[in-house]
Amino acid sequence: MRLKAIYLILFLLVGFGKTNAQQEQLDSGVLYRVLLLNDESFTGHVVHQNWEVITFLTSATDTLRVKRLYIKSILTQNQYLKSQALTKEVYDGRYAIMSSGYNLKKGEKVNHLHMLVFNETYFGLNDYFSLGLGSAPLLLLVDEGLLLWISPEISIPIIKDKINFGIGGKVGVDLLWEEVYGLGYTNITLGKRNKHISISGVVLSDYWSAPTYVLGISAVFPIAKKTYLLSENYFNSKMTFSVLGARSLGKNFKIDYGVLIFNQSYDNFIGNKYLLPWLGMSWNLNAKI
Repeated sequence: MRLKAIYLILFLLVGFGKTNAQQEQLDSGVLYRVLLLNDESFTGHVVHQNWEVITFLTSATDTLRVKRLYIKSILTQNQYLKSQALTKEVYDGRYAIMSSGYNLKKGEKVNHLHMLVFNETYFGLNDYFSLGLGSAPLLLLVDEGLLLWISPEISIPIIKDKINFGIGGKVGVDLLWEEVYGLGYTNITLGKRNKHISISGVVLSDYWSAPTYVLGISAVFPIAKKTYLLSENYFNSKMTFSVLGARSLGKNFKIDYGVLIFNQSYDNFIGNKYLLPWLGMSWNLNAKI
């Protein structure tokens, strides 16, 4: 219970702080990318500076005077490109299982493997729409069927890098048992691409059963350069499903690890309870080997 409380505090009380530009002298020969407190940005060279104001000659050949007080960050162009590459490598818009309101970019391709059983490959068809293809062939070894599914996902930015709306689903078929399954979701994601929290609504259905409606709360939060805390939680009046753990980054791949917690009840009776280790892997199919 204590561990669960710690996770909830870490993930639900995520802060998004502001920092002022450092009071240092900038090199006039270097191209800088400047991010303001209102999240507008521009690139340019420094032509004059003092302790209060910096004057830039922007890439659009305009002269712009900015008070240091209104600057959130100043990066060289190389620093900015490295940070963007790290963000793409780190995070492709997913939690341990489901997507956030962020999607793949056009041309990006990513593969996900969950628990060494469920495999998915996603293709970014444009900046707002991606399509995934999935399978679980290892289930044949335990006579549990052969699952194949397709996963369309749409992402709509409401406020760029702050609020995103996502909608998507999975439609699958078990070729062995000739059954059809479906899942649909919508979510609102608050925060940046690699630091955010999502609230989602999910509906699950199969051929034989009535739809099941689930509420979800998920979050990802960086604690080091290549380490993130991860929480993904779904619940209704009869069940809870959570993955709590961490994410470690490598070059063009990531590994999620932690614990899967599942509780299910039937009317007033306690039903199934599971506590299992969780392992997930993803890698960038665009990367050059």
